[in-house]
Amino acid sequence: MSIIKKRQHYVWRSYLRSWADKKDHIWALKKDDNKILNPELMGVAQEKYFYRVHELTEQEIDFMRRFINEKTPVVVRDFCLDLLENYIVPVKLKSFFTSKGIVDKDIEEKVRCVEINMFEDIHCLFEKFGEKILQCKSIKDLQSMGDEDWYAALIFMMFQYMRTKNMRTSIVSGFKKDSVQWGILADKLWPLMSSIQAITMGRNLSIDPTIKFKLLDNKTINHFLAADQPIINYVGDISDDEGYAKELELYYPISPQIALYIYFNTKQAKKFVVESLDEEQVEQYNRKMIENSHMWIFSDTQEQLDSYL
Repeated sequence: MSIIKKRQHYVWRSYLRSWADKKDHIWALKKDDNKILNPELMGVAQEKYFYRVHELTEQEIDFMRRFINEKTPVVVRDFCLDLLENYIVPVKLKSFFTSKGIVDKDIEEKVRCVEINMFEDIHCLFEKFGEKILQCKSIKDLQSMGDEDWYAALIFMMFQYMRTKNMRTSIVSGFKKDSVQWGILADKLWPLMSSIQAITMGRNLSIDPTIKFKLLDNKTINHFLAADQPIINYVGDISDDEGYAKELELYYPISPQIALYIYFNTKQAKKFVVESLDEEQVEQYNRKMIENSHMWIFSDTQEQLDSYL
């Protein structure tokens, strides 16, 4: 019998494990009611059927094909088109069985399983790309990663950046401002569009000659916080006349003591640098994480979260 994955996480549990105890419990501040909890990792940053595939009309499928052909780099275009074809598999299966007059509860259950699990499984695949970056503890670790390692790591990070509830809410709301119909379509296509955007961004970052990586080393008693938006654009509040972010600088805490900062600089010769932080700097980064979080803020201690109430 097919197993349906009802609780679908938009933040990788293995990532949050750096802040959890040996029993996989993590200290969490829930923003809507300012309560500090100590849940298991299975119970946070997740939502029922978050990545469920929705049935698309022929016009919507055609729209997505044109979007992929016009907006994605050539080197990832075929993969993005394959994602679209996978997205519409459940609809094709339903249509096929209906046309043949086949009624079978086991088959229906398997199709439903594909419909619900597909993009959860895709995210599990890309999470494997992040294993090396989460193991980095020094600048030497960063330097030891080859081009293919960084390509995989950047794809992974862009999936982490795009896949969240916070990003979904923000982008769908933006579409709704233009048109209710566009908002509905964006919400319906979210699992697919966010994946395509993540792949495109990861590819573009990996070939940018000006990209730089800074390892933020935190040896203070004030640890890095994590959140349900695990990667943020640290300069995202600097916007143009239309309200879009003018620059991209990515901040990504990978443990209570280590964070990665990705930025772009044409004058800096070194691709990898390290910066040791003081408590005031750590606090600035933590405040940014809180500002950019959706519902959950995570710490390895209750005391640290108490200080933000």
